[in-house]
Amino acid sequence: MKKLLLLLLTATLLSGCADDAEVLNIQTEEKETQRVALGKAIQIITQPNLDDRTVLAMEAAAKQAAERFGYEIQIVVPTSSADALKKLKETQVVPDLGGVIVASEGARMGKALSKVSQSGIPVVGIGDNSAAALPFGALGFIGVTDVGIGEAVGYRFKAANKKKLLCITSTSAAKSREVVLCQSVGEKLKSSVVISVQVTADEAPENIRKAIAGDKEIDSVLLANPKLIGVYQRAKENVVRDLTVGVLGYSDKLETELRNGNILFMTDNQEAMQVRYAVDMLGTFLTTAGRIGNGTPVLTGPDIVSAATVDAVVLARKDLLR
Repeated sequence: MKKLLLLLLTATLLSGCADDAEVLNIQTEEKETQRVALGKAIQIITQPNLDDRTVLAMEAAAKQAAERFGYEIQIVVPTSSADALKKLKETQVVPDLGGVIVASEGARMGKALSKVSQSGIPVVGIGDNSAAALPFGALGFIGVTDVGIGEAVGYRFKAANKKKLLCITSTSAAKSREVVLCQSVGEKLKSSVVISVQVTADEAPENIRKAIAGDKEIDSVLLANPKLIGVYQRAKENVVRDLTVGVLGYSDKLETELRNGNILFMTDNQEAMQVRYAVDMLGTFLTTAGRIGNGTPVLTGPDIVSAATVDAVVLARKDLLR
């Protein structure tokens, strides 16, 4: 009798343990599959201090793409890199959010992007730094790469039969993006020289003049960003020979300089096109689970804007804002 009771008690305990384990298994599975409820708002975080004209074009392009998916576009322009990081972190508590499009820059932004992605919110990177998006869990990346910019600009100078380049940057850090791009462009030519100047420094124009005067083989100049045009023009007043000038980046303030032949080209990363495709990427993923690009960068340029094409670029931007 004691044996029978013992057997029954053991069976009951085992049965109870099995039931508890089954309940625990169900709870664990529910926790693993639980995801953030996605809404209909898509937030776009642009590069810091982006000009109003570009922001309006981006917003218009994004809204056009969002119409067929029924999404609402929210565009945020950070005031600094630190503000951009803060805005990205805050997306996890934005109500009714369905996805994030962000111009991710650097490892810190990448880590914040990773946390947003892990919370269940799909993220698409845009801009010029795929390495700060794709390795951190972004659904995809749409924009340009440093290699692509370097090749396009280098070949443009080469097509103009230029041999030696003076690249003017606003930073001397060896690993800065401006210096890396200068080196990438220089690889396509016979040789190149990089000089760093502070835009507001009184001695900056003289430093540029000395660099040009000290090397007679320099026949072309690349400005690493449009803001350097002023300091170069002041230096040019005391430079005897003519040099071919290119600019990394686009500024509507330089369109007249381009038409007049004072600069050979500007580069346009086509930000409006980037957000249009990014909205399509998010919409396709959220409605069909399809992944445009399959995790590889989708490139939008850069477009090399010359005197022959600048009016078409201006017209295209105006069309978006009508």
